[in-house]
Amino acid sequence: MEAFLRTSLHWPRVCLAVCVSVSVPASSFALSRFSLSNPDGGQLVRDSSEAEAAHAFSRASHLSLSSLSPSLASQARAPRQTRVATQLKLYYLAGRSAAQDKARKLNVLTVQNVQKMAALEEELLSLPSWNSVCYREAGRAECATVLSALPYLRHATDTPSLHAAIDRMYEELDGGDALGEVNAGWFFEQQRPDGAPPRSRYESYALRSFVRLGTPLEGFLNAEDRSGKQDAWRMEMFLAPAEAVLRRTTREWDDARAASGADDAVGLLFAEQALYQAEYTQIIANDLLLTAGSAAAVFLVLWAYSSSAVLAILGLMQIVLSFPVAMFVYIVLFQIKLFGVLQVTAIFVLLGIGVPRARASPPCAPHLPRHARHHVLVHRPRAQALTTFSSSPAR
Repeated sequence: MEAFLRTSLHWPRVCLAVCVSVSVPASSFALSRFSLSNPDGGQLVRDSSEAEAAHAFSRASHLSLSSLSPSLASQARAPRQTRVATQLKLYYLAGRSAAQDKARKLNVLTVQNVQKMAALEEELLSLPSWNSVCYREAGRAECATVLSALPYLRHATDTPSLHAAIDRMYEELDGGDALGEVNAGWFFEQQRPDGAPPRSRYESYALRSFVRLGTPLEGFLNAEDRSGKQDAWRMEMFLAPAEAVLRRTTREWDDARAASGADDAVGLLFAEQALYQAEYTQIIANDLLLTAGSAAAVFLVLWAYSSSAVLAILGLMQIVLSFPVAMFVYIVLFQIKLFGVLQVTAIFVLLGIGVPRARASPPCAPHLPRHARHHVLVHRPRAQALTTFSSSPAR
């Protein structure tokens, strides 16, 4: 450290020139490789030069074809909504705690719960845009049946009639192809933990229903035809209103379960890829807005320490510029392609660690003599830049 400081003090211009000559090309190259894409959401892993070349050729072919209108790759017209685009997954649970989830001793198959679940699905299927987005089996004009046990159970009025309805459902689904390859046991969660014997067909800790949405939508040739626009329309027409209904229902059921104190009162969980991505992206965007507050706090700390707004701005700029340098080391030198949510927090880490690095010389206090303050203002930016750039790879 002593040798480093002695070299920096005696040869500041040379040290700064060396650091800049390394950091500027590294920053430029790192920025060209930077991406916020989520590997878990579909980013390809290209771990060899052959894989890189194959993916580049495939991507170039896709872009060249997609530039035509209509695309040569999507000339074939597919029947409307005859391919499953996504599924809105509904999970009805009897428990409301981790311990109950683990034990799975409660039963969601009660007449009252069945009526509530059936009313929810009926409300979803009565949304105005349902017919425009539902999945249709080939050769049929009407919407396909929702993958749900509730149409078989909803007319039960007491426990014996509910058990009879479950028996009829098993006979129909296990003995035919009413729902394709889905059998009656698919709807229920009847397995017990720790090797306990399975529950009877009349008891289940959870019940699942899948609402299938179809593609292509009206006005599109097939599923690949402007798929992004189809996803946006599907979200606007059905998924967003359905999410509002599901969130309201979840609150109402949770409040009713808390008021009644009944352990087996039904609860609701739901999942859908587009809804998840929209909320996930919103959360990340909101968190990234906090970087503005972090940068402002860093600026104020540097300003208070240096007594100079100009030096504080220079220090903040140097901290921010160390990010592409660190990205170069991370991606190019270490060949780490992953850049997910955890890596986004590096922005906050750089801002936090960069403050002491930017404070490379004593503060420019107002009470110093004029010639001393002039010396600090002249030499401090070079010391700040040298320390920031030289320490950015370590960050």
